[in-house]
Amino acid sequence: MGKRYSLRFYLVGAVAARAGDEMSGPALMLAAFALTGSTVAASSLLAGITISAAVGGPFFGALLDRADRPGRLLAGALVLYAVGLGMVLGGLERVFKGC
Repeated sequence: MGKRYSLRFYLVGAVAARAGDEMSGPALMLAAFALTGSTVAASSLLAGITISAAVGGPFFGALLDRADRPGRLLAGALVLYAVGLGMVLGGLERVFKGC
């Protein structure tokens, strides 16, 4: 059996990941509203990120169950998620600054 992580490290990582994930949707919606002034665009962006999480969540959970090092896979996925959110925000700014 492989090395187990302590409960303290697990809880800190789980709380940080969950809090960041739960706060990213509303933060993205507010940023979209601030940039566009459109409630439709802002709520559509929130709906899109919610749907992608609902569809991709079970698939990613299955990957985590089968991974040899699920902590590293989760950390990599969270980094990619943060980069993706940054790209969406950058794209919003670029698209709507020209309008």
